Amino acid sequence: MYTFMAPEHQNKRFQYGEVIYGGYEDQYIGLGTGAISYMQGMIWSNEGNTQKYIESLTNQELPIVKSREYHAFDRRLVFFPKTMKIEKTHLNRMPKREEIYRKLQLLIMKGVVEEAEQYFVIKEEAKPWYPAILVDLIPEKERKNYDQAVEFMQKELGWYESTEVLL
Repeated sequence: MYTFMAPEHQNKRFQYGEVIYGGYEDQYIGLGTGAISYMQGMIWSNEGNTQKYIESLTNQELPIVKSREYHAFDRRLVFFPKTMKIEKTHLNRMPKREEIYRKLQLLIMKGVVEEAEQYFVIKEEAKPWYPAILVDLIPEKERKNYDQAVEFMQKELGWYESTEVLL
């Protein structure tokens, strides 16, 4: 797997989707300047400046910086619309589960999610709308980043749409 490539490389493959939609136990270590690692439910990024990266290694220091502040539990919920189901046992171990169950109940009331004995599942007819559901489940602490990115892209493209979410 490549985690850093020059733009001219044609055969590049970065398994971001496989990692981001994976479970907490999925792990790998990226080596090199700017490489990405996934350990213990967190995505980490190596120092992007080559000189600083080399200095860190020379000083026997780890050349990594944390790239995301939220925990794998949040990510697994956020990407529930992509994976199409989430286990209740997982939800019951999460912090802020009252808020999560409130959001899921609203999605059930809107007819896009159904509750099974051990899972919450996206209904078949709602699958084409998973990106919108995904946005609805972004943790509040990440919402500001998302809103800023959307605002920037809207200005850049001159294309404005409502950012109102279902929940």
